[in-house]
Amino acid sequence: MSGTPSALVVGGGVIGLCTALLLARDGYRVTVLERDAATPTEPGAAWESWDRRGCVQFRQPHFFLPRFQQQLEAELPDVAAALLAAGAVRYNLLGELPEALTGGRRAEDDRYTALATRRPLLEAVLARAADAQPGVQVRRGFSVRGLLTGPSDLAGVPNVVGAITGDGQEVRADLVIDAGGRRSTLPALLAGLGGRATVEEREDCGFMYFARFFQGDGGCPALRGAVHMPYNSVSVVTLPQDNGTWSVTLVTSSRDRELRVLRDVDRWTAVARLFPAQAHWLDADPGPDRQELLVAAGVVTTQHPA
Repeated sequence: MSGTPSALVVGGGVIGLCTALLLARDGYRVTVLERDAATPTEPGAAWESWDRRGCVQFRQPHFFLPRFQQQLEAELPDVAAALLAAGAVRYNLLGELPEALTGGRRAEDDRYTALATRRPLLEAVLARAADAQPGVQVRRGFSVRGLLTGPSDLAGVPNVVGAITGDGQEVRADLVIDAGGRRSTLPALLAGLGGRATVEEREDCGFMYFARFFQGDGGCPALRGAVHMPYNSVSVVTLPQDNGTWSVTLVTSSRDRELRVLRDVDRWTAVARLFPAQAHWLDADPGPDRQELLVAAGVVTTQHPA
């Protein structure tokens, strides 16, 4: 490479924006292509008003594992600080449990601390950081319909040097990164150029879930058990989020048709109150903008074996 190296990141979600920020701080000039055209809102309004149609799970409950918090605070400490300032909270998966269950706090338990936040807030904070980062340009409303290739030193291995957007523009770069998620079209485009087809294993996880958000003045309810508690045919997941919000999720087998009545808010509430270790998480007013019951089915796991 000569001069400032360039990078193209396809996909402007959590991974794509974090990648762009890290590359820019390593000296790259980065372009991000994001197919959703909607402009991010202010973090405080992201939950209510940011329309991310390309991410079907955008408003589903999320919990970003402790390793994410560790890497974010180590590599992008200003982003972690901005998240906390916007209402995210540090949440220790062991420290929030009663001492009778854990045997007391230990110094090494800090590694179980996570940043609890809803996904819209996280993406809005990342989008603001990317917009302010020198060397990063985020272009929203741009899909990728083809890949650009250059001379290759390896027979049969395409050398990708950029992408063609949906409207025919060419974006060239020294490094092209696919951060488009499991629905990305880039593996198929690469195979169409003669590259080795991506080996992908997909399997239905066999569950569906029914979630609801709450908000209280006193912060997140106390844990009386693990955040994920299995009870035979139903599991209950209680997750802290940002700005005094939290989610309660009932998880069932996708083959259990009788439990699909949990789509009804009243039946969902009646079942959720049957579990004494989690029932107090329902003691809050969901508010007019959180009456909706969120349902997710067809959850699959995807892996790419070596």
